[in-house]
Amino acid sequence: MSRVRAAGPAASDLEALDRAERLIGGPEPAPAGTAPPPDAQGLESRAEAALASGDAPAAREALVAAADAHAAEGRPDAALDACYRALALDPTEPSVHLALVRRYRQRGWDRLAEEKLGLLDRVAELSDDAATRAAIRELASDPSQAR
Repeated sequence: MSRVRAAGPAASDLEALDRAERLIGGPEPAPAGTAPPPDAQGLESRAEAALASGDAPAAREALVAAADAHAAEGRPDAALDACYRALALDPTEPSVHLALVRRYRQRGWDRLAEEKLGLLDRVAELSDDAATRAAIRELASDPSQAR
């Protein structure tokens, strides 16, 4: 998935979050030359269809992708809404918390982002999730995170 990058520390934060998502199995960027990702509304429709068929994990994934698309399309409120709907489907899914961290940081809500990372750390500890713990360590060791 292609992401719009900001210059400066925000770009480093987004790159660190992308690396963390890859460590825990988050969405991979689309290869160059492929079709653009579906629009946010299409992803929201996909999430609704998945929910109607009883596939909550697919709905959650579509909502996280919709959040990224809304953010890329300049609709930060809609991006947060999509994240919160995904969180309601599965509050223990690390990719949802990472998506929220990304949305919070894009808005400059660094304290809230750090609180969310703390919650993610606790979930990883309780579930003994080594991949998520590794992603958190990478985020913590990245100097661009201390801004």
